[in-house]
Amino acid sequence: MPRNRSSLFALLLPLALAGAASGCKRGAGAGQNPDGDPLARDELRAATTPAQRERLDAAEAAYEEGDDAAASEGFAALLAQLEPGADAKDLVRIRLAMSLARAGKGDEALAALEGIDPALEGLASAAARAQAQGHSQGAGPAASALGSPEAIAAWHDLWALAEGAADAGTAAFARERAARAWGSADTEARVAAVGKVRDAEARRCLELRSREARASEAKAKWQRDCVPAAPVVGVMLPRSGRFAVLADRHLSALAVGMRLVTPDMGDSALLFEDTGSTPQGARDAAERLIGRGATVLIGPVSEAEGEAVVAGLGGRAELILPGPGVRGSRGMAPSLEARVDALLDRGHARGCLSRGLLVMRAEGAYGERARRRAEEVRQQGSSNFPDVQTNFRVVRDLSYPGQATSFAPILKPAAADLAKRPCVLVLDTLARTEAIARQMRRDGREIGPTGLTVLSLAEGLDAGALAGRKALAGVEVAPVALPDARSAFQDAYRVATGRAADDQALLVWRALRLALWGLPPPAGVPVAHFDASGQLVNPGAAETEGLDG
Repeated sequence: MPRNRSSLFALLLPLALAGAASGCKRGAGAGQNPDGDPLARDELRAATTPAQRERLDAAEAAYEEGDDAAASEGFAALLAQLEPGADAKDLVRIRLAMSLARAGKGDEALAALEGIDPALEGLASAAARAQAQGHSQGAGPAASALGSPEAIAAWHDLWALAEGAADAGTAAFARERAARAWGSADTEARVAAVGKVRDAEARRCLELRSREARASEAKAKWQRDCVPAAPVVGVMLPRSGRFAVLADRHLSALAVGMRLVTPDMGDSALLFEDTGSTPQGARDAAERLIGRGATVLIGPVSEAEGEAVVAGLGGRAELILPGPGVRGSRGMAPSLEARVDALLDRGHARGCLSRGLLVMRAEGAYGERARRRAEEVRQQGSSNFPDVQTNFRVVRDLSYPGQATSFAPILKPAAADLAKRPCVLVLDTLARTEAIARQMRRDGREIGPTGLTVLSLAEGLDAGALAGRKALAGVEVAPVALPDARSAFQDAYRVATGRAADDQALLVWRALRLALWGLPPPAGVPVAHFDASGQLVNPGAAETEGLDG
């Protein structure tokens, strides 16, 4: 390791000693003794023989020079010379752990700290444990040691201990590392960390971090830094261009959503910029929002726009897309490919894939991309749905203009194929799926369990369809979003607008939830069907009374 006096323990050693000598104690019942810190030089030297002190001095000199290998070797040799049970043994083990931790040997450092007498615990051992956990591979080589539950807990313990000892330097360093560890962790690790902290005040800090708390809930002044800052949310709306039709729907969802969260998120803010519905416009909008202080961005609409924004962000803000995610962002909807997989899996379950697949799609990039995915599943299977049938026969691939309104001439060439009841995969909007289903019924075909299995991507699941459409009876769908059985947002949206929250409203609400509360969208791919009366039935719908629905 380079001999850098500003490195972690080169910095922490004098700070820990200063805290030990300061005589500043924690409050009653804290269970720590920083003013009896085992690194106090006189205490350690008094517990050793002259020959042992000579080895101790050499090891300390190596440590001070940043030679961690020599320091570790010296402390380990000294440890072997000490009698079992000697008070100095634990004191030297703490120093050995510090040198090993600074050298990046986290697991060896943690092993050295095992069984330390609790009476000897202090800033030095807490600092060694925190640094060691940051390098531990106990969770596996692929784990993020910095964001592990143990590292999160150790840095928060050190922060709390240093604050109690009035050691401002160590507290500031530990506070920064605690924040980095927390920011590097996933939700599961954060929850687990609460149960691993040793210090009650550190546990309180983690509890504040894990939810949207108020500063008034912090029992100690330093714990105010544990309260999450309200994010400044920037929204990229397509106020102009080809996606402009979505802007008002997004605004309605944001307005309803903010009215729901305002009582608890009074410091939060929404900023708006127009994307112009183009990749460059979205990138420019993101720059303007960051310039205005946004820390989280919601939008834009398309994946191409999202990729353009990610390319220019450079990690300066979190990006949440109300549709499928792209690399470097969080998406609120499953990918097009995952939805195609889900529909084919449903067709497999219904038994129609064994009779073949008839594909219907509008001309253009969207339909072609979805068709290619169906072909990939046919040839290679699906990692999303491992049991889906492969090597099924594509009996016909029907493409048609995107502006088509009459499907009689389009379906006529497929009459003989449809008579054999294959799966019908509609890679298109719900509106055109409805027109296709209506024409099939005019041609005397039944849709449902005893007739044709019609599977649709159902783009544009609007309020009208949610209210029920007789023509869609029997159709199975995998849209970008499905409503819950009940939620506070859906209830509030209906009251405010007079209609059900459609797929776009649901996606924007879920993006807002993630931005403000860190709540992820529902997992998996939503699949539902229209029953015999034309009502949408979602077997996986949750009933959520609170704001998390």
